[in-house]
Amino acid sequence: MATGIFSAGSGVGALVATPILAAITLRAGWRVAIAAPGLLGFLLVPAWTLAYNCTMRQPGALGEEVATRGWCEILRQRSAWALVLPRAIGDPLWYFCLFWIPVYLQQARHLDLKQLALFGWMPFLFADLGSIVGGSISDALIPRVGAPVRARIIVVPSLWVSILLMGLVAFVSQCWTITTAALATDIFPISEVGTITGMMGTAGGVGAVAFSQITGATAHFFGFALAFVSAALLMPVAVLLLVLLLRVQRPASAPKPTG
Repeated sequence: MATGIFSAGSGVGALVATPILAAITLRAGWRVAIAAPGLLGFLLVPAWTLAYNCTMRQPGALGEEVATRGWCEILRQRSAWALVLPRAIGDPLWYFCLFWIPVYLQQARHLDLKQLALFGWMPFLFADLGSIVGGSISDALIPRVGAPVRARIIVVPSLWVSILLMGLVAFVSQCWTITTAALATDIFPISEVGTITGMMGTAGGVGAVAFSQITGATAHFFGFALAFVSAALLMPVAVLLLVLLLRVQRPASAPKPTG
């Protein structure tokens, strides 16, 4: 749940940015619209640093002291690849929502910049709901299924119809991101969560770069319909790979006494 709440920030940013940046572009031009979010990020760094340092000074904030292993040793574990590889396949769906939904609404639905400001934010509202709902559902399932890892895996035509469907895609995408991020804390010690989470994020970014190129070529030569079908296949493949590599099993029952 906590992971879902703080990760919803990216969805809030995309939700708010769509109308605001459209207005900035119309009034001040695209250069200012690009520079403004970057400068805002730098302004937020001191506030984040202060909040982080205050949190780390609280008793028990760092948890138990556990020796940290190197990258090579971590990557020798099957569970590490079970988190990294699926993210390389599943994360591009979120980047697809971020970068290609506005392009689709402009080129295929012929929305101008003002109309995009009115409608383009809606899918990201669903993304925020996906972050929070995905995190809370997987937490609620833990007492029922008896294992955090199993709980995470379980969760994993008109303009209005198009927007609602894209919102559903964004919802599912953020459910995926949140539950897999929580898996890192379930499987690895606290001293290695940052390392494995960074690996997962890097894999997702690399996958997004590759899939973005594929999407651009597909949309150009075959249209957006096939591009959306290709994006829809990402999540089933990623979930299947996650389950096969992780192979969550029920605890073996104690042997019955004989004689």
